[in-house]
Amino acid sequence: MYLSLVQEYRYELAYTLLVIARIVFAFAGMGYIHPDEYFQNGEITAGSVFGLHTLKTWEWDPSFPCRSIVPPALTTGVAFKILNRFYDNVSPAQLFRTERASSLLASFYLDIYVYSFTQHNPMLALTLLASSHVMFTFQARPFSNSHEAFTLVLAFKRLRKLTQSATITSFQWNLGMLAAIIVEGMFLRMTFAAFAAPIVLEALAQLFQLSREGGAIKFTALLRNSTPAIFCVAAAYLVYVGIDSVYFTGSTEHPVLTPYNFLLYNLSPENLAQHGIHPRWLHVAVNLPMILGPSLFVAGVYACWQTWREVQTVKENPSGGPVARINRVCAGIIIFALSLLSLQPHQEPRFLVPLVFPTTLLVANSGVIERLGTTFWVTTAVFNFALAVVFGILHQGGVVPSLFRVHELMSQSNHSSAIVYWKTYMPPRHLLAIPEADVQAGRVFITDLAGEDADAVPSVLSSLPSGDGRTDVYLVTPPFAARSLDQRTADCLKLDKRIFPHLDLDHIPESVEMGWREGLSLGIYLAELECLKAAGDPLS
Repeated sequence: MYLSLVQEYRYELAYTLLVIARIVFAFAGMGYIHPDEYFQNGEITAGSVFGLHTLKTWEWDPSFPCRSIVPPALTTGVAFKILNRFYDNVSPAQLFRTERASSLLASFYLDIYVYSFTQHNPMLALTLLASSHVMFTFQARPFSNSHEAFTLVLAFKRLRKLTQSATITSFQWNLGMLAAIIVEGMFLRMTFAAFAAPIVLEALAQLFQLSREGGAIKFTALLRNSTPAIFCVAAAYLVYVGIDSVYFTGSTEHPVLTPYNFLLYNLSPENLAQHGIHPRWLHVAVNLPMILGPSLFVAGVYACWQTWREVQTVKENPSGGPVARINRVCAGIIIFALSLLSLQPHQEPRFLVPLVFPTTLLVANSGVIERLGTTFWVTTAVFNFALAVVFGILHQGGVVPSLFRVHELMSQSNHSSAIVYWKTYMPPRHLLAIPEADVQAGRVFITDLAGEDADAVPSVLSSLPSGDGRTDVYLVTPPFAARSLDQRTADCLKLDKRIFPHLDLDHIPESVEMGWREGLSLGIYLAELECLKAAGDPLS
């Protein structure tokens, strides 16, 4: 009896377990995938809401801003505002959990609409989506790419309402809302145009079909039906430009158009070279299989091919059925976005995160999912679990906990503090929860040495500002890096805590040499500035 119940509700059970795992990964997974997960969102809003010390990267330079402030304000900004209503002095852990919670909640929007848009066996499709490592990692973090996936679902939802409109007024309303969503996506990331193009084309096809009279498109009907959308585009554009202009310049006298700046920046080969130049086949051959998983990638390719074979049937009946329309749009998003994004020589896997939703939907609605066997599900489970652990837990996993610990140590000390990070990803300053006033007053100094050579570190440490005369130094670095320092400097360091796990993919040989325990750790070392200055003085 119990076995039959488990078999009957196996997908519901699997999905429930996957949701629990997603929640655990969101709040307990300290892996640090890429600096953009913090520096394009929480790092910006936390400073404005709580008055904390933060670091604004090049994208937020007021002289040439490439990011709109509106998307961060609507995500972590709103979440932080709510947190601020309950707490005056927030801790790093509270900030971390709050920004993860906002992304986690948004991730379930993808679940809702995969279930809603799937015509047959929606629980099977939902299980496939929920098993993706992207849902455990990227979608549970405030990446702009995750917000882009969320916005794509909003546009997809509005397109369906558009095609189901029972009246002209309803059609005009939904077309206007879709237009506003497209503008929001463009201000989020210009690449949203690549994902939204097939949706826009489908909406235009519906618009032209509705504006036909006697077999021909009538201009007056076309203008009447599209006027609300034109108004919504203009209104959304003015709102975004106005808010960005006030944020970056203090007024609306000098309009700031961040998508245009973003486009100009990315059209410059010199700028792209700073972030890495990749072969144009990388998205197709490596990044998309990495994001989807090899098994889902193959299933997605087959589903696209199957949909392409049905194009002639769709041409004979342009409206098609709801399943044909969904499949057509999903295949269009995958093919068009992948093609357009592959033209850009700077290619990172996270740029393709929004493709998880349409691929899952296409594989489900095309019927391919029902032909997938045990091999598919086993390989999918193993691959996604492995990547979720690597990127959700291990990769640079000591950075965030180290910020929590340094904050705790500073709160127990009456001295000035100098915080130095070396051989790690950029530490997000807002997770130290240090008031900007303390940094401005010289009570706290923060230095990121990034990948500096060991020979340069002693001079940097010994030249740190002395503050009020006695300064506690917190050096956060992997044990292999600390071991490479000269003996005099090393004698000044005392290990406070070794944080495990911490995987540094850029220094695998050094980590292996240290052994699995130390090699997969990040150390927090304490020192007094006087000792470091004496160690750096050749005459002492």
